[in-house]
Amino acid sequence: MVKSSLLNSLIGDDIFNVQDIRETTTNSRYELFEDVLLVDTPGLDANINDDAIANVAYESSNIIFICS
Repeated sequence: MVKSSLLNSLIGDDIFNVQDIRETTTNSRYELFEDVLLVDTPGLDANINDDAIANVAYESSNIIFICS
């Protein structure tokens, strides 16, 4: 919930789904500017599939924000 809420606040719109329970199971993308792509990933350590999906985004990123 924290990552999605933070990204929505940065964008100024409700692009990413926010729930009280774990909701993000895929990488969701939003192009903020021409060279700035925001990616909402599944949380780490929820399960091994979520870690693998999130790692795809992490490996191609220049900046990573970790929220806990």
